Amino acid sequence: MKKSGLFFVFMIILLLYGCNRKDTTSESNTEMVHSETVEKQITEQESKSINIDVTGTIPDWIAPYVELEQCSEPVYLGEANATFSIKNNQLLFPESNLLIVSKEIAGDDMKGVTGNKQLIVEVLNLLQEERILDESETVNPDGHYLNMDFDLIFLTVEGKYALMEFDLFEDGRMKVDITSEDNDMPITFWMKSEMIADKIKQICEFKKYELSLCEEFENIDIYNSENQMYSFSDEEIEHFKSIVTSLDTETMLCSGPYDIRIVGKTADREISMKWCNDGCGILAIEGYCYIVDESDKQWIQELIDKVCVE
Repeated sequence: MKKSGLFFVFMIILLLYGCNRKDTTSESNTEMVHSETVEKQITEQESKSINIDVTGTIPDWIAPYVELEQCSEPVYLGEANATFSIKNNQLLFPESNLLIVSKEIAGDDMKGVTGNKQLIVEVLNLLQEERILDESETVNPDGHYLNMDFDLIFLTVEGKYALMEFDLFEDGRMKVDITSEDNDMPITFWMKSEMIADKIKQICEFKKYELSLCEEFENIDIYNSENQMYSFSDEEIEHFKSIVTSLDTETMLCSGPYDIRIVGKTADREISMKWCNDGCGILAIEGYCYIVDESDKQWIQELIDKVCVE
């Protein structure tokens, strides 16, 4: 994909994170991640200069992330590898900078993570230490899938982009996909670590909730893809509450399209929801997906139609 706007955004990122030497007497906040040291504060003169070959093109799989906020403090991975790879059942990172950390909880929008640097460093170190699962260890029929996307974008020492995507389950299992300009085919593997999963949840501010919370809705607003809003009447709020509190959890991955946003407000909390307006009847509520009955699906659709005319 060749887009001048995307290229401009990434030119800015490259300038910010290029690791070119500046004043060798001053210290940097760059965090170094290495498998032999949990974390280490380094100066600019200790870090290796990364020469970036800017071609003016950005991979299609990077495009959805370019408008997100990038890391406020760079994280440098000082490994000796040129690309992502797997050796002796462990993940090897390339020498690279972490540019963007993104989170998207089903029911909410994708956002860039600018803080939580310490937790991010800890996750990167743990990923290098954790054993990759055999195929027979990846299956758990009772493991609930968390509809929470956690993605990392790296720029390697060779100026190549890499995208690491996580799919998490409640039991600590995670499927990881790595797409890289250096590899012809994506790398896919599974790990199981409740420690890594818990840290990712903290980074994403994932809060486990109970459907009973929806009984406390005092206001509900619905937004279409053009951000036009319709506020539920008292009667509609009660009807919607009865629909939501009777739903059964689905453990499948539900990737959208979530083009309708619904926000329910209690006295002290705001709950984000999204609706797939493609006829599938999937309602996502803070990391969990539910299938809505046909009659209730039609009722919700009628409310969506109101948004377009109000």
